[in-house]
Amino acid sequence: MTENYFKKNPKNKFNENFIFNDEQKQNLIDKNPLINDVIKVNFNGQINYNEQLETISVIGVLDFELLAIDAMNGAGFVYKDSIDWENTYTFSEDIAVSMDADIILSNDFDLAFYALEEIQLSLPISIFSKAQDKPITNFGNDWKLYSEEEYEKEKDNTNDQRWDKLQKLK
Repeated sequence: MTENYFKKNPKNKFNENFIFNDEQKQNLIDKNPLINDVIKVNFNGQINYNEQLETISVIGVLDFELLAIDAMNGAGFVYKDSIDWENTYTFSEDIAVSMDADIILSNDFDLAFYALEEIQLSLPISIFSKAQDKPITNFGNDWKLYSEEEYEKEKDNTNDQRWDKLQKLK
């Protein structure tokens, strides 16, 4: 959608299911190694153009499903979420700076591209399956899972060998 489109159609309602090509999906996957695929993205809301301010306001809800990798156990699962999308965009760099709006880098406002960008910004750093029915798998050697109290007690009972070496220098 170009700026001229918005000037002719300042108020637009959407209920759109996006279909992404492999390049668009790969862009999201490259930014987050815990994402394997984009299953479904739906935008339900409106896009309004303010001709005086030369801004595009996006207000709505993004419902999405991603094929993700559980950060705790490495298992794949479907990550579902819904986020409120409320953001302002502009085609003008000067207005972007003065109004704290996001700049549209091309002459076309690609709703699907910005929807994926909004999803990327909303994803947590570590993604976990909501149904954690398995305990943490023990990988590696010589480690133990402590409660906070056990850790503090163990820490208090542990001597730092560096101090012992310093004592020997006297």
